[in-house]
Amino acid sequence: MVRPTVSFGLFTSLRGSWDELAARWQELEALGFDSAWIPDHFSFGGHIYEAWTALAGLASHTSRIRIGTLVTSTAFRNPALLAKQALTLDHLSHGRLELGLGAGYSPEGTDHPMMGLPDWEPPERVRRFREALEIVEPLLRGETLSYSGRYYQTTEATLGVRCVQAPRPPLTIAGYGPSMLRLVARHADTFNSGDLDAKQLVEPRAVFTATRERYARLDGCCLKIGRDPRTLRRSILRFCLPPTEDPWVSVDAFTEFVGRYREIGVDEFIFGYRPGGRPRPATFERIATEIIPALRASA
Repeated sequence: MVRPTVSFGLFTSLRGSWDELAARWQELEALGFDSAWIPDHFSFGGHIYEAWTALAGLASHTSRIRIGTLVTSTAFRNPALLAKQALTLDHLSHGRLELGLGAGYSPEGTDHPMMGLPDWEPPERVRRFREALEIVEPLLRGETLSYSGRYYQTTEATLGVRCVQAPRPPLTIAGYGPSMLRLVARHADTFNSGDLDAKQLVEPRAVFTATRERYARLDGCCLKIGRDPRTLRRSILRFCLPPTEDPWVSVDAFTEFVGRYREIGVDEFIFGYRPGGRPRPATFERIATEIIPALRASA
């Protein structure tokens, strides 16, 4: 897989009818977006489909666009089974899977209680996440694995066949704290950060500054283990809701937003696609069909 230097994707909800969701993804593919993403939550603002079942269906309704979750909670699934799910989606989509993983943050705090899971403190979630990574990644690389951890165990596990993408589907990790950044530096192909800061930071420039500072810490984590920070892609997810800025308000706003974040190393821009229709559809379509291709070409 050859990635564009800069790519653009949309994050869609899993609410509404299935036919509407499938049609939405087909439209996004037709408009030329590079990727489409969905959440992985038991409950997220009301009715929501299960992420991996939905992703399989959406893969069958598209043919080019790359697909993934932002992000799959490793707390919900046995990691060996999760690796098998990822392998299956990689084949079903003919090598279009982007594997997004996280430790299980729930924006509404409902996922763990609804699923009967303990609401682990962040340090334990990170420890569990580390063990899950140490199982998922080698299995996807085609290894036979026996693993005995504090939380997870497996004996002579193998997926049986290789992934379509070599050596495995690209891995995106979302996280914020120092321990998560160290895991990102060691394992990820892409680091994703979202609008989490916006809950505390009202001024959009403050969100930008926080992102830049986090990248500096991540660079340090890479250098400490001998990894070139330039080999780690930087991805941002912006829902474009107050208090964050909305780049879709105009062509100039979109171009300025992308240029500003490109300066600090962002390679991938993912924007929330609002349920129930788009505001300013003419601007949206012009940006998708004219401005984004020009930005890719000039990168």
